[in-house]
Amino acid sequence: MMSKKFKIEVRKSLFNEDEKLTKWQKVANASKWDITLWCDDKSMSFNFYTGELVEKVEAFDILYCLFDDSAIVDSGIDLAEFLCSFGYNETTEDLREGIRVYNAIIEEAKQFKELLGDDYYDCALDMYKANGDDFISYISRDTEIVHYM
Repeated sequence: MMSKKFKIEVRKSLFNEDEKLTKWQKVANASKWDITLWCDDKSMSFNFYTGELVEKVEAFDILYCLFDDSAIVDSGIDLAEFLCSFGYNETTEDLREGIRVYNAIIEEAKQFKELLGDDYYDCALDMYKANGDDFISYISRDTEIVHYM
């Protein structure tokens, strides 16, 4: 498979007052990053969250999360299974949060597929499922990452 070259632009961001944070984001006192991922002449933008002690995000971390979330969506997991599998089934608040997260990763995977194109997306996702971290390491090596502070 011919690897596409990515470029990632990273900006540290601030939370909006009305932004709804997940439990782990609250507990970890999460840091928010604005990410723009370029592939050829197309891009997608999204928020990326880390624990407060992370001072700089790397291409591997960003690409790993995108492929991992896409693999969850590609598995065909339904909402109920997602909520149970990821621990969003204890309280009403958990359910609401889980539904929000589930819908967000579906939308993110859709945007990622549009960015990569159907054929490359399917092939790359298969490579990720078969090789995990090794595949992400491989594509991260050629990824340009630009940090704006």
